[in-house]
Amino acid sequence: MEPSPHVKAEEAEWLIKEISSDLTHADGLAICGTYPPGIPDDCYAKFVRTAVESGTMVLLDSFMHVEKALQYPVDILKVNREELCQITGVEDLKQAILKAFEIFKIRHLAVTEGSSFAWFGDREKNLWRITVPAIPKAVNTIGSGDVCSAVMLSEIISGTAPLEAFRYGLAAASANCLTDSPGVFEREKAFELFPFTDYIKEN
Repeated sequence: MEPSPHVKAEEAEWLIKEISSDLTHADGLAICGTYPPGIPDDCYAKFVRTAVESGTMVLLDSFMHVEKALQYPVDILKVNREELCQITGVEDLKQAILKAFEIFKIRHLAVTEGSSFAWFGDREKNLWRITVPAIPKAVNTIGSGDVCSAVMLSEIISGTAPLEAFRYGLAAASANCLTDSPGVFEREKAFELFPFTDYIKEN
């Protein structure tokens, strides 16, 4: 997957206008990936503000230029351990999770940590460590993060509790690693892996 080419100012303006308009009748907004060059630094913040004003659920899966967006009540922030430590300025993982809830208006935090564990927290300072299902051999890992985010948000919109939704997302992401194509997985395989996403409460 190649980086995006530079986005012209008029193209960025059109994109922001179109997406903001669509958010008024959307159930959820997933913001994933890296900022394309040329997109204004406050682009995500504009999307999140519009979504919040429209009552649209927001999942933010990014860490570049997210500080402004996180001043709004984002429903789920999903990042990996390194990204979380970078945006909070805290190296210890558990302390970084607590710090994120102090400085940002997020409601839930989903943190991935390689192929072994993931973490999930909420504003009540509940924290769970989740076991990522083991797979025999990864064929392709590209797209796994986006699969996790998409399945997680879809499950929450459908009424699944956020912690369980994250577990479904992790199972789907692991299933994605078993296929050649990025972002493609077998639902049956994801359901087979789901029971292995066991978890324990850390506090």
